[in-house]
Amino acid sequence: MTCSQMLDYLLKREHVAQIHNFATFETFQHHFLTPEGSRFYFDVFGYDGDLKGSPEGVVEYYEQLSALSGKEIRPLKGMSAFVEALAKSAKSLGAKIYAGGDYKILSINKQANLFVVKTPKHEVKVGKLVIAAPPGSFGNVSGKVAERIQREHAFQSILPRPAFKGAAVYRRAWWEDILNEKDKLYPMERFLSNSDCLGWTLPHSASRVLQGWLVREKWGEILKLPKQVMDGEIHRALEYKFNRKIPKPLSTVYQYWNEGAWYLQKPGSRISMKQVTDWAKRPFPGEQIYVVGSAYHPYRGYSEGAIISANNALNNGWQIPIPRPPQQWQRTHVPKSFAELDWRNIR
Repeated sequence: MTCSQMLDYLLKREHVAQIHNFATFETFQHHFLTPEGSRFYFDVFGYDGDLKGSPEGVVEYYEQLSALSGKEIRPLKGMSAFVEALAKSAKSLGAKIYAGGDYKILSINKQANLFVVKTPKHEVKVGKLVIAAPPGSFGNVSGKVAERIQREHAFQSILPRPAFKGAAVYRRAWWEDILNEKDKLYPMERFLSNSDCLGWTLPHSASRVLQGWLVREKWGEILKLPKQVMDGEIHRALEYKFNRKIPKPLSTVYQYWNEGAWYLQKPGSRISMKQVTDWAKRPFPGEQIYVVGSAYHPYRGYSEGAIISANNALNNGWQIPIPRPPQQWQRTHVPKSFAELDWRNIR
């Protein structure tokens, strides 16, 4: 039985019908796949962060994944291409973008019919408020409006998951030297492994950059040490993962999101991701507040979630029609099971 077939078995209708009897996705999975089967599945998949989430929320997330075409790819210049394109478009329409410590939002209050947003050096009053901050960082914002949002059950139901990401630039793309076709790693192809907590590793297209995406608190703790210590630990872990000696990188960069990089639903919350999405469209009926971001949509961790939630806000607050995807993006075949999905190409 393959991992996809295991998932299809786990998510059989009669099994999902019993999901409310389980505290977490881990206990749900252990019951139907056995603890050993559960461990095997996540060892192969290279990630076990879903286990701590609400079983209903994780199943809802997996159902959302099954709607992917299998042809999704990252921008050639990396995920920052989305940010750059958005900034360019906004500026072309006359918007001004303020970034940096002087513009960090400290509090959000309300004065008459206006929202009052305060930063260390500025105060802005607006009639409509779009909050594009994930739950972790937004939880640090004070003020009556911000705290009212933070008290909402939908907001509190979201479970942040920390993550670590690293990238290294090499003098040459040494992974292209791998001759065995089964072991060869192609540009933008993910190498999944639970070995030494390394998770997902992929080389960028036509470049000498190797990127890793990990969901392990271990690396966040090591990152607190001097950078050369981190470089050494990652280098040893990569040599073990690839089972070969590799050259030292020319440069490295690391980032750890302790407040959450993507999100699940908290066990016992009894609030679905779809309910969070509906809430975020307009948290308080009649008030011009909108919450956007992938944390507030079932496509959590995917740019699609952020884009769709932004479209929801534009539709609710400005009556801008939600655009349909280009014709070439629309699906011609919907998989009937996870075993039919081409997981190799979901990047």
